[in-house]
Amino acid sequence: MTIDAYAACPCGSGKKVKWCCGPFLQQVQQALELEQEGQHESAQAVFRQLLNSYGSSAAIWIYYAEFLLKSGRTQEAEEAIEQALRRDPQAAAAYHLRATLREQEGELIGALILYHKAAELFTPDARDLLLETLLKIFQLEMLLNRPVTARFALDRALHLRPELPELHQLFEGTFGEPSVLPLAARRAYRFRPTRRAVAVTQPSGRLGEARQAYEQLVQQTPDDPAAWFNLGLVRAWMGEQPRAVEALYHSLDLETNDHLAEETGTLLEVLLCANGMEDQANYLRHVYEWNVRDPNALLAWLRHGHEQRRIVALEVDEGHQAIRGVLVEELRSLIVAGREPLYRLLGHLMIYGGQLRVSSVHPDTAATLAAQVREQLGLAVEPVGSLVQYVAFFDVVSEAVLISPERRYEQELERVQAYVRDYFETVWLHRPLKSLDGNTPLDAMGSARLRKRVFGAVKFLEECWLTQVPHREINGQRVPMPVYDFASLRHKLGLEYTVPPAEVTAGPGPALEPGMAPSPETPLGSAPLPGSARPSRDISGLNAA
Repeated sequence: MTIDAYAACPCGSGKKVKWCCGPFLQQVQQALELEQEGQHESAQAVFRQLLNSYGSSAAIWIYYAEFLLKSGRTQEAEEAIEQALRRDPQAAAAYHLRATLREQEGELIGALILYHKAAELFTPDARDLLLETLLKIFQLEMLLNRPVTARFALDRALHLRPELPELHQLFEGTFGEPSVLPLAARRAYRFRPTRRAVAVTQPSGRLGEARQAYEQLVQQTPDDPAAWFNLGLVRAWMGEQPRAVEALYHSLDLETNDHLAEETGTLLEVLLCANGMEDQANYLRHVYEWNVRDPNALLAWLRHGHEQRRIVALEVDEGHQAIRGVLVEELRSLIVAGREPLYRLLGHLMIYGGQLRVSSVHPDTAATLAAQVREQLGLAVEPVGSLVQYVAFFDVVSEAVLISPERRYEQELERVQAYVRDYFETVWLHRPLKSLDGNTPLDAMGSARLRKRVFGAVKFLEECWLTQVPHREINGQRVPMPVYDFASLRHKLGLEYTVPPAEVTAGPGPALEPGMAPSPETPLGSAPLPGSARPSRDISGLNAA
C-alpha cells in the first residue's frame, strides 16, 4: 500500500509524512491491519520491531498506544503514552490519547484538562485530530454546564470544517434560536478595547498566549476593567472557571459603566452555575438518593403519584433506561369554582441505574420531599445519602414556575402573574446571594461596589426566566406570554442605568473569529482571538491515487 509522502502526517505533528513518520508509517499500517484481521501476535511482533528501530520517536509510541487501546490493554497504553511524552513533551496526540483514557475511567474534569492541552498544541495541519478534540471538549463542557467554553470549542470546529452540515445543525440546536439555554449562556462574547494595546508577534492561534498577554497586561494596568474582563473571557474559553470568575470580579469592581457591568455580571452568573463552582454558586440543586430494593413498589408509587397529580411530566428515556418526572403541589386558591388547577414546581425525580434521585433547588423543599419518599416507600428503597450539585439553568427560576397540566395559562394568566411577581419581588429580592457577598439584592443596592453586581444578577435571572415563560400563538407565531416584566423588579430595587446604552457600544472589539489570528501589528484588545484550521488522521486516507 502506497502512502502519499506529501500528505499531512497522521501523528498530529503538522508535518508532511516524508519529514515525519515516513520511514515507518507503512509498517504501522501493516500492524494495524493485522490487528483488524485478528492476528494479534503478528501485529505485536511488528510493533516490537518498530520500537526497537524507532523507539526514540514520540510518534511510534503514540501509534503503539493507539494499538494497545484498541486491544483493551489500557495500562500498557498509559505507559506507551508516558514514553511518547518523555520524548516529546509537546506531543498533542499523546495528550489526546491520555484524555481518552481519563474519559473512559469517568474522570471528566481530568479528561477535559488534557483535551484542552491537546487543542492548544495541535498545529493547524492536524485537522482530523483537532476536530475530534474540539468536539470532545464541546461534549464534555456541555455535560458540566459550561456552555461558554463549549461554544468556543464548537466555534473553532465550525471554522475548521465549515462544509460539514452536521456541525451547523449542532451549533444551531445548542446555541441558536431553538436553544433552551438563556441568552447569556449561548451568546458570542467579545473582547473589549483596553487602555494599553496588547501587541501580538507571530500569532499561533493558541489561547494560552492570549491568556499570558492579558495576565501581563493586568499587572501593568491593574485598574483597567476591560483588561480584567478580557482575561476572564480567555480563561472561560479555556475552561478555567474559578480563575475566570476571579478576573471578572476584578473587572466588576473597577467598572464605571453600568451596561458593561451588567454584561460582565451576567457572564459571571453563567460561570457560577458550572460544575466545580458549587462553593461560590448562588443556585444549587439539593439531591437525595436511594437504592431501589422493590421495583414494583416504586412503579406503583409513581403511578399513584401521577394519578394524584403529585408527579407530572413523567417520561421514559428508553435509550438511557431512565424515568424522569416533576414533583408538584397544587396552588391553593380561595376561589375554586371554574378554576383551572395550577401546580407549584417542587423538584425533580429520576430513576436510573437502580437508583431513585429526588432533587430541589431549595434545601428545605428537598428535605421535605425526601421525608415523603421515606414515609411512602419505606423498605422498598434504601437510603444512599444526599449531595449538593450544580444546577441546570432552568433550575434558577424553577421556584417561579407554575404548571398547568392542560396548558391553559391564558385562562389563569392573572393568577400566574401574581404568583410570579410575588416570587421575584418578595422571595428572590430578599434572598442572600453569594455573588453579592452574602447580601440580598435589596441590601446590596446600598453598596456602590455590590450595586454593579446586582445588574448582572437581575439580567441573568431575566434571561433564565425567558426560557421558561409560557408561550401562545399569535398570527402563527409563538410569542411569550406577558407574565412578568423585569422592569418592575428593577424599579423595586432602584436599579437604574447611569450611562445611556449608545455610549456603551462605542468600542467593543469585533466578535470572535476562531480561525483568525491577529496580525503582528494588531492589538489583542481590539482583534479577534486566533483559532485553528487542521488535516487527516486516517492512515488509509494517505494512499496515493
